[in-house]
Amino acid sequence: MTPPAAPIEGGEPGLFTFTAEVALFIAAIFLTLLVVGFVAALIVSIMREERGAADDPRKDEGE
Repeated sequence: MTPPAAPIEGGEPGLFTFTAEVALFIAAIFLTLLVVGFVAALIVSIMREERGAADDPRKDEGE
């Protein structure tokens, strides 16, 4: 296992040291939530489009 990364300079000493690994972990969580939100929005959009097509099946055929 690799040794932990050194703390980022400039922070105040305290109970929590902000390392590069913590920054990567936060970025991974953010990107995961972003992808999940995008996929959910895409699914909702597809479902709305399918419902609209099912409600009016002769819309494209003309009258």
